[in-house]
Amino acid sequence: MRLDYQIKEWFQEAKWVWQRAFRGYDDPTCWDLRSAIAEIAVPALTYMIEKGHGYPMGETDESWKEKLKIMRTGFQAMLASYPYPDGFFDKWPAGKEVPEDWESWHKQKYEQTEAGMEVFAKSYQGLWD
Repeated sequence: MRLDYQIKEWFQEAKWVWQRAFRGYDDPTCWDLRSAIAEIAVPALTYMIEKGHGYPMGETDESWKEKLKIMRTGFQAMLASYPYPDGFFDKWPAGKEVPEDWESWHKQKYEQTEAGMEVFAKSYQGLWD
């Protein structure tokens, strides 16, 4: 790797560290905010499903946990179809198996994502523990 490129890369990394320290996020987070949110949401929703202490008014413990599971499945489906949701098989990540029936697999992941995001949007105010 060329030295000038390496220096530029170090500068960018230092800049992003500064951004995370003072803004709480860096530019690369904004470049793919959907994945950044999903990577936080999946373990947080899992925690709420397994160890949650409460639920919003109008819900029961069981109904709330079911909604949390739908949200989690939506975020997991989005991450499963990322980073190449449109079928760029030549760039498919190493170790990630390409489904035989790509179209139906992708449609299923899309539908799971949409269902999860719909419940997420409607239940956003209740995401506390």
